[in-house]
Amino acid sequence: MKYKLLNILFCPGCLSKLNLISEEAMEDEIIKGTLRCPSCNYDFLIREGVVILGLRNNLEIKEKLAEMEGEYKWVYENHNQEEHLEYLRNYAPIMNKGIRDIMKQRKGALLLDLGAGCCETSWMFTKYGAEVVSIDIMPEFIRCGGAFIDQNHYFERLVGDVEILPFANDSFDIVFCKEILHHVSDFKAVISEINRILKPKGICVIWEPVKGILRQKDTEQEKSGLIHHEYSFFYYRQGFKKCFNLKQWKPLLEQVKIKNLIYLPKYLISLYTILIGGGVSFELLTKDKRKKVTRGNTEIVPINLERFHVNDSLVKKEKQTKMPKELDILQSLT
Repeated sequence: MKYKLLNILFCPGCLSKLNLISEEAMEDEIIKGTLRCPSCNYDFLIREGVVILGLRNNLEIKEKLAEMEGEYKWVYENHNQEEHLEYLRNYAPIMNKGIRDIMKQRKGALLLDLGAGCCETSWMFTKYGAEVVSIDIMPEFIRCGGAFIDQNHYFERLVGDVEILPFANDSFDIVFCKEILHHVSDFKAVISEINRILKPKGICVIWEPVKGILRQKDTEQEKSGLIHHEYSFFYYRQGFKKCFNLKQWKPLLEQVKIKNLIYLPKYLISLYTILIGGGVSFELLTKDKRKKVTRGNTEIVPINLERFHVNDSLVKKEKQTKMPKELDILQSLT
């Protein structure tokens, strides 16, 4: 992490400003160190330039831990590298177009990539001029994302819980969420936290799969141990209403083929998405008159070094093999 992140980096438990009490740095980047909360005395470590935070200790913590294990199995055991690369090849042009549109007129914006995964979208935002902070609950993903960092593309990386964001109020111009809300155990808490950390007139862009009204429940992820909450288009709209105004929404599907015979007319794709399901992009604006946002002290369980390093060999392999191939795909986009 770079020193200037300390300006907005707060304790996820009590929202006190964190103090840097030890450090090993290379120029302006802290590679290894310790952050301490002066109020609740939590210590948070920095390793490989990554800030290691913790999980909200509530009734859903077992679900979060199960989700972490399920996500690991889904990504690294149920699918191989080539399957992930093929997905990125197909989806990257859509991501590139969407991110380019978000960044029009917003060059230099401070952006939070919420649930950043392996940081493909973080890299793309830096390409279009954003200053990016990436956070994800999975240490493996965030550590692999370090392979994308060079002198022209830098983003901060944090491991933590999106229900208790470790940032000051009114910190970010943009919050971007790609396929994260259906993973979380407390949807309302995440929306409230996004609202808290966004600046006045800030925007939140959310890309999520929606469950079609006519679609049966998908059990494939459940078999892998993943806990996915299937939400309808209308559930999302209602969930955003308290904190945000919906500026626009659109389906991420660019074309739909019916029974492998004919393509659905574009003007019907929105209706198809609501009825059958598919990816949707929501663009939300903070309300002009926001209530003063506060969050009481929250008990947290820090992520320890054992969990951070448990898959060292996997991370090393991914950074040597898959991540360079992903970078080639991203760099090929125009």
